[in-house]
Amino acid sequence: MSNTQEIHNYPFDPIINLKKSGHSFSYKIIKEGTYPNKSLLAYTLPPNKYQIPDDYMVETTWSRSNNRCVVQCFINYIDNKPVFQIWFGKWFEHVVSSVRSATDVTNLFHKEYTSLKKTKTSGIYLFDLHLKTLEMARKGK
Repeated sequence: MSNTQEIHNYPFDPIINLKKSGHSFSYKIIKEGTYPNKSLLAYTLPPNKYQIPDDYMVETTWSRSNNRCVVQCFINYIDNKPVFQIWFGKWFEHVVSSVRSATDVTNLFHKEYTSLKKTKTSGIYLFDLHLKTLEMARKGK
C-alpha cells in the first residue's frame, strides 16, 4: 500500500480521508463495529487477509476523474457469516447485498446500478476494511 495516506482526527471526527495515487476516498464512520470472537471472525482473501467487523456502517465517497459516488456500506453477521450491503441513490433507497465478499457486492453495484459498468472498485476500499485507524480503534475496545 505504498503512496497511501490516511488523514484523520478519529475518533474525535468520524471522517477519515484516504489518498492513494489516482484515487481519493472519504469515509464517514457511522458505526465502528466490533470484531467477533476468533471462532466466528471472517477475513478478506489473501494476500492481505483483513479482519471483517460485525455491526459496521460507513458512508463512503470516492472519486476518480470527474466521477463521484456516495454509498453507505453495511456489514452484519447473519448465521455467523458476514453479509455485505451497499445502499445507494439520492436517499440511499436502493440496496445490493452479497454473502460472498465486499468486492462481490461492489461489482454487483457497478454492474447493475451505475453507468460505470466496466469500472472496478475494490470492496476492501469501498468498505474501508484496510484502514489501520479503525483496526486499532476496534482492537482497543
